[in-house]
Amino acid sequence: MLQSCALWPSGPVWDKADEIKEVEHKCDFLTHEIIQRLNRTFVTPLDREDIHALARSLDDVMDAIDASAALVRLYRLESVRVGARELARTIT
Repeated sequence: MLQSCALWPSGPVWDKADEIKEVEHKCDFLTHEIIQRLNRTFVTPLDREDIHALARSLDDVMDAIDASAALVRLYRLESVRVGARELARTIT
């Protein structure tokens, strides 16, 4: 998603923000599924607490990305500034 933001041309970006919202819902479902499977599994390849912490951390990251996308929708941003695109390129 950051790559698509980095490459996004000038123009309305709230369409991309709507896509991020859909992905965030999918990530919530996957996090729930991971925790459910973790509760049903007797032996895990990694420490149970580590798997749980990783799943929660990934969910937190996606929630933060979604919160940023919500601001894009709220303020109806027309374009992504060059500096923001460069930052997204650096992160990815």
